[in-house]
Amino acid sequence: MSIIVRDRFLEPALIDRLADAFQQVGWQYGWNSDPEIEFSHWHHEILGMRYGNTLDQQERLFTFKQPNYQPVIEVWKSLQAKLFDNKAHLLRCYANLHTHGVEGYPHVDADAPGETTIILYLNRSWDITWGGETAFYEDDEIVKSVMPRYGRMVMFPSETLHCARAVSRACPISRKTMMFKLKQVENQAQIDFLIEREAHEIAHTGGRSLLRHLRSTYEWLKTGGESEDVCLAGLFHSVYGTSTFKTVLIPDTERDLVREQIGEHAEDLVYRFHQIDRPECFLDGSVRDEELLAIEVANLNDQGLSRLARRVEAMRTSTNPSIRPADPRNSKLTVEQTPRSVAEDKPIIGPRPKRKRKQS
Repeated sequence: MSIIVRDRFLEPALIDRLADAFQQVGWQYGWNSDPEIEFSHWHHEILGMRYGNTLDQQERLFTFKQPNYQPVIEVWKSLQAKLFDNKAHLLRCYANLHTHGVEGYPHVDADAPGETTIILYLNRSWDITWGGETAFYEDDEIVKSVMPRYGRMVMFPSETLHCARAVSRACPISRKTMMFKLKQVENQAQIDFLIEREAHEIAHTGGRSLLRHLRSTYEWLKTGGESEDVCLAGLFHSVYGTSTFKTVLIPDTERDLVREQIGEHAEDLVYRFHQIDRPECFLDGSVRDEELLAIEVANLNDQGLSRLARRVEAMRTSTNPSIRPADPRNSKLTVEQTPRSVAEDKPIIGPRPKRKRKQS
């Protein structure tokens, strides 16, 4: 267990602006640190993402124009540069508020290793008699306890069991914290290659860049448990252009360069995806390759074309009956969890599935 505590890690003036911003926002009561425990705390949602999101939300955050969110953007940029060489995925971003009688309960922020949680403490003064420390557990014992000192940053693996301890009745103020949930980017070399080819400058569906669509397609495939070759093919699936997306990022005369990035089999899938007449070839059964079908399902789901994706998925399951159809309602990543706009200062709160000791 690696728990990093740093004081004065960020510029004091930036922390001041962040703290001031969260004096102005609205808070909504009803957020549970453990969904199996009915008692809740106050919460302010920024990105609207739920537990289990795997899509990078950085581009969405950067589009926010609300004055209260500008310090949040500045803080994230500083953390990205200082800690992750600008190579982390931002998964979730929100703030919590606790008062006496409104405590948290032990929970984790992720099911498996690979994700990181950062907590920033936003109270300008804090007395040790007020309680409110963040406790970390191992084998049902507290192994570390961190006081909420102003401007302090705590970083730890998201699968670590932790808890915001109760604020004492002697505390006259509310305890405020800001959270960033992230993961370091897989396949950064391949993403850098796409950026060099200016994939981030090419428009795709929904006002997003081609790069964002390619990365999201990779995440759909990864979440669906596909092989790394298929996932990498998804990351590059339309770089040669397709029958429906005519823009050519990389000409097929440069296939060797793509092979160097993703390997021979993944590149072969990309080239074949470029050649076929889709989605018609999947729907009429003329192409039944399971790996190409998986890429098409992820590609369509990422564009919000869930009905068409289900039709293609049906062809895939008819090709191989051992494959269970994907049900978006049961998937960790569904169309409803893809990026969407967030109303100004209005957190998106809703029912969450019950999970043992997991933050919803």
